[in-house]
Amino acid sequence: FDLDAVKNDPELRTKISNFVSLLSTGDKAALAYTQNIFDRKPPLSTEKIKDVFDKLTSMMNTSYDPKVGNTKELVISALHDVSMPSDISQEGIGTCVGTSIQIQLAIRNPSEYLNMLDTLAQNKIYTSITGANIPPNFTFTDEGIEKNLDTGRTISAKIMQNAIMDFSDMNTRDFNSAKGDGGLNYIQTVKGLKEIVNTNVETSYVWDYTPEQLINTLKNSKPDRSNPIEISMSYEPNGRDSIHSVNVINISDNQVTIVNPWGREETFPNDELNKRILSVSAPVNTDRGVIKVNVTDQVLKNKIADNNTKLDALKNISVEQKIEIVRNITSGWDGNKFSIKSDIPQSDRIVVINILDDLLKQGTAQNNVWLPRLKFFAPDMADFLNKVQVNNETFTKLSTKLLSNQT
Repeated sequence: FDLDAVKNDPELRTKISNFVSLLSTGDKAALAYTQNIFDRKPPLSTEKIKDVFDKLTSMMNTSYDPKVGNTKELVISALHDVSMPSDISQEGIGTCVGTSIQIQLAIRNPSEYLNMLDTLAQNKIYTSITGANIPPNFTFTDEGIEKNLDTGRTISAKIMQNAIMDFSDMNTRDFNSAKGDGGLNYIQTVKGLKEIVNTNVETSYVWDYTPEQLINTLKNSKPDRSNPIEISMSYEPNGRDSIHSVNVINISDNQVTIVNPWGREETFPNDELNKRILSVSAPVNTDRGVIKVNVTDQVLKNKIADNNTKLDALKNISVEQKIEIVRNITSGWDGNKFSIKSDIPQSDRIVVINILDDLLKQGTAQNNVWLPRLKFFAPDMADFLNKVQVNNETFTKLSTKLLSNQT
């Protein structure tokens, strides 16, 4: 109450007082979150703060489904989420995408976040601002029973994440957090962001774009604390978090800051992001920095073969088209399968080697995605390399890398 924003606005002071009067002296976390909302990043206007406390006070007097548990615990959890969105966590379950969507809603539209949580906690279908009907998913009530997973999440995280995951997976399964269900693909991610957060995005994926192109797409999306941009990245080499969803809230020429749905913000160099980035859910009209080329164009192939011009020639070509140039040069279809041509001209072999060398400069995470495409039409890597062999250092290094990855 000593804050100038509260001192100078009697209506705001009254709304906070109405809420705080429903707490007890032991609710220290709730009192801390009440103050945190004034230090929130991104900040909320006074009118939005009034709306938040009106809703929280109303929630304190709402009858929720008994399976939700203590009403005050739910409300304090909700206050935590809208005052400290970066602190929302998936904890011990693979709901990183659902949590990233949850975080975006809490950042972009805290009042709607509370409306969604309030409706779902009453075991009612929530209608989003886009008109999507999102049913509650109470499988979290079975968590920790017998051999079921205990996720360790807050009650608001359980309610929001379960509903988001169940809605976004488009009836491909009956989502059950107690069984440890997790994971959404990029199509399902876009659905959740569009229908729940109301952001019109499309995913650029490392299947078709180089890391540099993805990072440029991310920069062109202008991420900040008011405009978080969802990406997926290889956070760990293997396992569940080898594909991990996070929100980017800042990117400069040197470093990137993310909201990790493990309840924390992290900043690291762009060089590290370059090795790990897998996709960007950018607004639909964002410049992807990619041009369409004729994969049989001899002038283009001459530029790729020339060491002085190859980097510029390849810079704005998508991964998909690079692979298509290689396929067009090296393989033929006999009606049943691809086979590698026996007599590939020397100049074309240099084109192939320079393209593959360019692709292999990506991180391990990206290579794990595009290498299977190469192996689709060149399953015998030794035979493939024999027929595109050139006598230079690039080929020697490239063949070692490809043969080591042939399994």
